[in-house]
Amino acid sequence: MRPVALRVKGFTAFRDEQVIDFSDLDLFALWGPTGSGKSSILDAITYALFGYVERVGREASQLVSQGQPRMAVTLDFSVGSETYRVTRSTPRSGATTARLEVLRGTEFATFGEHADQVKGVNAAIKEVLGLDYEAFTRSVILPQGKFAEFLTGEAKNRRRILTELLGLELFKRMAQRANEIGRDARVNAEAKEQFLERDYAGIDEAAVARAQSDAQEAAGAAKTLASAEKKVGALRERWEDEGRTIASLDECATEVEDVAAQLADRASALHETLAAVAPLEDDLARASEAATAAETALSTARQLLEDRTEKDGDVEQLAALGQVVIQWTKAGTAVALAQESVLRESLREKAAQDELTSATELLGKARGELEKASKELAEREAQHERAHDADKVGALVHGLAVGDPCPVCERPLERVPSIADDALDAAKKTLSSARAAKESAARAVHSAEKDVAVATQAVATARDTVERCTSESAARMTDLDEHAVELARAFGGSMPEDPGALITERLEALKKLTADVEAADKAHRATQAELTHKTKALDAAKARCAEVTAALRAMAIRPVLQRVAQAAPKLKLPVPWSDDAASDSAVLVKLATKLADDLAGLTEKLSAIRKRAEEDRSKLVDQAMATLPGGIEMDVDDMKLLAIALGELSRRTSEEAAVAGKAAADLKERLAAAESMRAEVSAHRQEHQVYKALGLELKDDRIVEFLQEEALQVLALAASARLRDLSSGRYELSFDRGEFFVVDAWNGDERRSVSTLSGGETFLASLALALALSEQIQLLAVSERNKLESLFLDEGFGTLDAESLEVVVNAIEQLGGEDRLVGVITHVPELADRLPVRLEVTKSPRGSVVSKTVGELSRVSA
Repeated sequence: MRPVALRVKGFTAFRDEQVIDFSDLDLFALWGPTGSGKSSILDAITYALFGYVERVGREASQLVSQGQPRMAVTLDFSVGSETYRVTRSTPRSGATTARLEVLRGTEFATFGEHADQVKGVNAAIKEVLGLDYEAFTRSVILPQGKFAEFLTGEAKNRRRILTELLGLELFKRMAQRANEIGRDARVNAEAKEQFLERDYAGIDEAAVARAQSDAQEAAGAAKTLASAEKKVGALRERWEDEGRTIASLDECATEVEDVAAQLADRASALHETLAAVAPLEDDLARASEAATAAETALSTARQLLEDRTEKDGDVEQLAALGQVVIQWTKAGTAVALAQESVLRESLREKAAQDELTSATELLGKARGELEKASKELAEREAQHERAHDADKVGALVHGLAVGDPCPVCERPLERVPSIADDALDAAKKTLSSARAAKESAARAVHSAEKDVAVATQAVATARDTVERCTSESAARMTDLDEHAVELARAFGGSMPEDPGALITERLEALKKLTADVEAADKAHRATQAELTHKTKALDAAKARCAEVTAALRAMAIRPVLQRVAQAAPKLKLPVPWSDDAASDSAVLVKLATKLADDLAGLTEKLSAIRKRAEEDRSKLVDQAMATLPGGIEMDVDDMKLLAIALGELSRRTSEEAAVAGKAAADLKERLAAAESMRAEVSAHRQEHQVYKALGLELKDDRIVEFLQEEALQVLALAASARLRDLSSGRYELSFDRGEFFVVDAWNGDERRSVSTLSGGETFLASLALALALSEQIQLLAVSERNKLESLFLDEGFGTLDAESLEVVVNAIEQLGGEDRLVGVITHVPELADRLPVRLEVTKSPRGSVVSKTVGELSRVSA
């Protein structure tokens, strides 16, 4: 199934009609912010196909857009070579309508009878797709909350979905038909047997005698095998006793080997610990002497510091006095700077006054020029007016001659004025030049007035600055005098030549004494730490010695030797030490070392005994083979398997003997029947048995479960290949006893339940399984199935870290070339930007809108 086009109107966030064209899509992202309506597009597809949406079930009216009377969804989709159109519409209150059509040529036609009714459409959709809603949402559309259900859900639901996907319901229909044929064959056989019993009486004695002879022979063979089975059973008991002895010897050898190794290790550890105690005691004595010397040095350094502080003051007092020196120095500098500022600003005031005088003179000149330009402009305007009037008279009499009536007064013209074009043009030019001159003079006056205003403001500002600097100079002089008085008082009434250098000298002396105290204190603490360290090391060595000694004495050696004595009673065993003999740790080391060597030798003796027991056990198998009746061969080398095989043969022979006896008795009732009738009855019986057995094998708990199990194994294998890539080679999937497991290559190929995976890891595993299901459906189905040409993923990308998201994006990018439509529903920009096409869902107060983006630049309406 592959969607071609989707039309939605009044459906959840899509108030206005939206048309989504899937026909030219291969791999795309359905992208938009949370709540914009991305998942609603998948809901629209399942609603169109099945009339069902996961979050509301069949209560579809709940999905009608706010304020809309109804919703309508139309889906065009293809299955194989056919194209279909399904339309559903649900009002806010009332019944849903549905219609299914199929493309015939260039027009859609009704699919068939009842294809315009909801029930008829539902049944037809399931037939066309070959999937119900549950199978569809686990193999084609994987909505939120359903993505991992096929991986981690209940086994019965997983098997039911597989039955739907793989068409295994075919076996149920086959089982029904096989049972019907079997019943018919049984009825025919029973009818013909009744006919034989009623119409063909009589017995052939020779045949009966042969049948009885065969039965006796079979009974004799069964008796012989039963006797052999009993003898082999007795030998098997001895063989199993020998096996238990060998197991006991193996267990004892392992225990002895472990005890010997522990003895050797602990004896070595005790020896090393004892050797380390004496050097540690010497180190402790030296550390104690060093600590005493460091304490004396610290006391001396502290006394010197105390004497110096009492004489010159402490660091804080000297630092405070140093700040006074700094303030005194700054005050002197400030006085000099303030006096320089007074002189500088006085010069600026004089310069500003000169600028004001110059600007005032220029303003007077500019005003004179303006007055002159204004007079010149008035004259030029009068001249232009006269020229203009002359031009108008000339234009009025243009074309008249002397004696013609005047156009104004109608009297004869004495002369005809000429048109002075040159005079008017000259007047215009002089007028324009006069106007430009006046404008230039006006601008010069305006500029000069601004310069005068600026100069006036500069003079006022300079005077204020001079006054402020004079006041500031007086204040700084007062500060300088106050700091000088304070310093003189601090140095005994007289000001030293360089008070700062004297304070620095006292501080350096004080800092040196303080550093001496700190160094002495650090040395004292270091010797104390070393003393503590040496004390702890000696205590730890003594404790370790006591611990290893206690561990040696506490070892359970005697119980191990008692078990060895039970497994090998004739073997001479070493004797452990007594508590009195091992009271001294040094002696204990020697005793433990010797006992470890003795136990190592004991292990070799146990191995030799075990070898002899294994040889004796092998001889019992030879004896059992010798008890078999002539003509019977068993290709086994294990007593248990031999006994089982012989028992099975004995029971089968007994059953054959019973069958032979019953056959001899039944022959009396069948001999009189005609050969043709006997063949027919036999054929009917055989047919009945075959179809009865076939019906049993076709039951759900046999072949269907077997095929489901095989399909799940194949899916796990196919998904593992995907999952290895998605997890950078870490994980694979396996299937066992109805459940999926994950194999962790980073943890020694540990197999554990898929429920132990994290959210992001579950997403990767579910994605791998979903892709495998989509790929393998045609290969696994028992009948021809439509290819799953679409896959929609609507979950999990936000749970992935950056590295896992990159792997998933690479995997999804590869899907585009696998002849299927793949849609990824996500709000993760990094994923949407990587895919070649993006269907972007934008929400607004009016409703959501879907647009298509191809690559980075082009965007057209979807």
